[in-house]
Amino acid sequence: MICEFSSRTFKMEKLFLNDKLIIFLLCLLSAFFVFAGINLYPLFGDEYQSIIAAKNLGSNIFNLNYFFLLNLWMRFGNSEIWLRSLSAIFGIITVIILYFCGKKVGGRKAGLLTGFLSSSSPFLVYQSQQLRFYSFFIMATALFMLTSFNFLNDKKSTKTRIYLILSGLLLLFSHAFSLLVISAQLPAVLIISLPKKQRIKAVIITSLSIIFLLALGLVPSLRSIIWGFVQSHSNTAHRLDMVIRPVSLINFLKLPFTFFIFTFGYSVYPFFNPLLQAFIALAMLLVVFLSIKGSAQMFKIKSSVYMPAIYFLAVVVAFIIIDPFGGAWACGLEPRHVAFAWPVFIICLSVAISKLSKKTVLSILFFFIIVNLFSLVARQKKLWLYSEMIDYRKASELAYQAASLKPMLMFDGQGLPIDYYFPKDLERFSLFEKSKYEILKTASTKEEILIVKNNTIARLKYRFDEVLKEIEKDFYLISSYSKYPFFGYLLKKKPSEGFLIDASSGQVRQPITTYGVEFKDLELPLNLSFDKKQYKVSGEFSIGREKSDSFQEIPLSGDFTCRKINLLSNMIVINIIQGQKVAEVILEDKAGKIYVFPLRLGIETQDWSKPSLKVNKCETVYTWRKLFSFTGRTSYPGAWEDFSAGIYGSSIEFNKPMVLRKITFRYTAEEGELFVWGLGLG
Repeated sequence: MICEFSSRTFKMEKLFLNDKLIIFLLCLLSAFFVFAGINLYPLFGDEYQSIIAAKNLGSNIFNLNYFFLLNLWMRFGNSEIWLRSLSAIFGIITVIILYFCGKKVGGRKAGLLTGFLSSSSPFLVYQSQQLRFYSFFIMATALFMLTSFNFLNDKKSTKTRIYLILSGLLLLFSHAFSLLVISAQLPAVLIISLPKKQRIKAVIITSLSIIFLLALGLVPSLRSIIWGFVQSHSNTAHRLDMVIRPVSLINFLKLPFTFFIFTFGYSVYPFFNPLLQAFIALAMLLVVFLSIKGSAQMFKIKSSVYMPAIYFLAVVVAFIIIDPFGGAWACGLEPRHVAFAWPVFIICLSVAISKLSKKTVLSILFFFIIVNLFSLVARQKKLWLYSEMIDYRKASELAYQAASLKPMLMFDGQGLPIDYYFPKDLERFSLFEKSKYEILKTASTKEEILIVKNNTIARLKYRFDEVLKEIEKDFYLISSYSKYPFFGYLLKKKPSEGFLIDASSGQVRQPITTYGVEFKDLELPLNLSFDKKQYKVSGEFSIGREKSDSFQEIPLSGDFTCRKINLLSNMIVINIIQGQKVAEVILEDKAGKIYVFPLRLGIETQDWSKPSLKVNKCETVYTWRKLFSFTGRTSYPGAWEDFSAGIYGSSIEFNKPMVLRKITFRYTAEEGELFVWGLGLG
């Protein structure tokens, strides 16, 4: 019996030591996590730019390898799952490469831990589910690291030299920051391969050379040449002048934020409740401790002696030196841009864990399983997105709500998302390419119009709103979908002049505009209840900061006898005190008589960030969570604040019933902005 048991144990150990079986199991595990939610979100953001760059090979040389492969991949399919599955394959290959990296540095135990942690890593899973080049970039970095390890272990072998060169070339055209990786890692590998007596001299020469090259970037003429080259060969949609920003606290905060994203991915929002904050703090303390411990362990191994240090320095260079030069074009570097450091991060954790006792290893491994599953579930439940996500699947439903099923489509923004999701047979009309006169002339001949804004360029908002304002003179809104920066409105020709009034609720089909980034966490339409009536909030109009926006006239389409006006509104408050008059509501009745009523902060309307404040005439009818905005285009005054935002209901009552013909809003405060989300007659 003892012999039989020993024989079985030996076979199990041999099976456990079989690389082929381990690779197979890691592939299955990685594929499960990657493909489980690959179709969770529609295409969004820069994924459309990937399609463009793949179709126009050579337009982006910094990611040429990925786009070349994507060009071939797209010839066999065009679905969301198919397009993203290429990145998923690179993510799975990355797990296998990292298994061998961990094994080279810390032995089989470290290799298994590296493979297991990377296969379920929220960061790698996220990048592997995107139609972007980041999973390829991570894979190429990991491969370059593995060939470096092999080269140092057998530097006299011609094969290891060839593999090192080939992996370097693969990495070179995987991302713009590949140069940063190669210039940091390759000198370190070559220095380590030198005899001890020559290393100090080589370190000094290499360091001075790198400093000199970075200093060249400060020369204005060279900087302009580099900037022009980057914009010409990176498939940028807009040519912008180089904007140099000063190094600020945000640049330094990006370092711990990157550690956070590497650990939890992009779908964990750390400010929901104290228990979550404590859990995250514990995880981050453990990660920092293990990273330092793992780095110390790798420092003792010749093949990996400088790896953690040089990659950390590369991240510092990216955020502190390169980031300020990116300006508005780059919108600030983010953790995904320094994805090259993630493989070293995972290896450091795995090496540190592998040196602990068996019970401690199992405990820490269980803790990281909880962390990874929590992060992946947060993504599945769509708790939070690091960047804006436009649900074009939902937005395209607007086209099918038209009576004719073929409304004219006017769009202001990217055409590729429209072409991908909206019906192919819709007549398209780009607001980028036509004048206002041509747009309105064409619109006047149509019965239904689907008008879409899907760009984030702030200055184009006003042009779009002007066109929408003119179209609303002859059309009224019948359906909408709004989630910043996407705004979709389905309009139908009016039976009469003026803004229509819903007979059952008394709601006025008010003018609408496109709200700014402040309300990016708000998704419309909403059905809200106030004063025992139901209001459908499809959009808003605002008056305030700009002189041209200080008035809003709303002529009504017919007679409606009422005793009060119900108002759903909120304000972005700047230097306004409670009780101060911010605007006037000017009413004109059927006989032409004028009545003026004040709108006061805290009485008829309220600060959007104060839904918990109790006031007499103003009640909160809707709240939503306004989340932190971290970088780039999502920055605005108050972006760093986290609070519950609100829309408020109030009533302006008359002394006697009136038949109104026109309602005018006039802004009177010096600063701030008033938003009207719903207007009803009661």
